[in-house]
Amino acid sequence: MPLSQRIILFLGAGVTFLYFISGIRKNRLKINHSIFWIVFGLILLALACVPGALFWLSALLGFQSPSNLVYLIVIFLLVIKLFTTTVRLSRLSEQVTALAQSAAIDRLEREDEKKKARADTVDQKTGEEMR
Repeated sequence: MPLSQRIILFLGAGVTFLYFISGIRKNRLKINHSIFWIVFGLILLALACVPGALFWLSALLGFQSPSNLVYLIVIFLLVIKLFTTTVRLSRLSEQVTALAQSAAIDRLEREDEKKKARADTVDQKTGEEMR
């Protein structure tokens, strides 16, 4: 790989990694979610620093081009991330539904208590007037 391509690859991987880190620092991501993106950025940096390893691995696994191996790895990692995110989203959706139902029940109970308290107050006033 020519030196100019290696420099472009390294700069692209470095900028991507810094973008991930800046998102983490600005609290856009929680630490447990950001571990995936840090590892992903480090893998990109490692491949940029040692492109010979990618050529060797792609030849070992029988890929015609190292770019095909990179695409396969990236697609595989992103599908895994998408699946885990979908599972997490499903759990959160269930929790939101349960929380909304609980809040609605609590609100109804409070309204019933207020109605009872008003009815008791009215009964007490009418009871005093009758005496």
